[in-house]
Amino acid sequence: MLRFPGLATQNMNKQGRALNAKQGFTLIEVLIVTLILSIISLAIFSTFSNGLKIYNRINSEFTLEDLVIFCDRFGQDLRNSLNFTGINFTGKDDEMEFAGILNSPRMQKRTVGRIKYAFDSSKESIIRFANDYSSVYSQEEEPIRHSLDKVKSCIFSYYYFDNQTREFAWLDEWRKDGLPVAIRMELEFKDNPEAKLTRTFNIPVGNVQE
Repeated sequence: MLRFPGLATQNMNKQGRALNAKQGFTLIEVLIVTLILSIISLAIFSTFSNGLKIYNRINSEFTLEDLVIFCDRFGQDLRNSLNFTGINFTGKDDEMEFAGILNSPRMQKRTVGRIKYAFDSSKESIIRFANDYSSVYSQEEEPIRHSLDKVKSCIFSYYYFDNQTREFAWLDEWRKDGLPVAIRMELEFKDNPEAKLTRTFNIPVGNVQE
């Protein structure tokens, strides 16, 4: 029987190369897979980033809309404020209450009542309470009417005319008779501490004493 050593060696080399090809990946295959994974990762990141931007934009617009509605309500309450026996205007740096004209769901008409705004730091919100005069005298619990959320800090100041010095001045608390001339509200928001709002609301019957 004839043997061909060279031919046997060539066959073994071919079989070894075929076996190695089946057991591993070539450099080109690894590069192709890496490129595909990079493209997929970039697409996922881009989708997530755009979704996060849209979410933040929706939340910001929603907060701004709430702020506009709240300031409009706050200004309207102050314009409707008045001197009323039994409901004095009192104010601190984080809350105030006064007599004003409001809509009474129970009486189904506009009437005099007590309106209160208070900043709750634990809930990070400014809460509006409103009671008609009958509920005030019966000492019923004040129902919550409106609130402004995502507020980090809120400071109220009170503007008045000093008859002795003949000058206008700001107070941190209001313990005088009558109503102040204006209210200044300074807000700092939770989501964006750098965005601050300072707004002054006039009171038409301010500084009118009983």
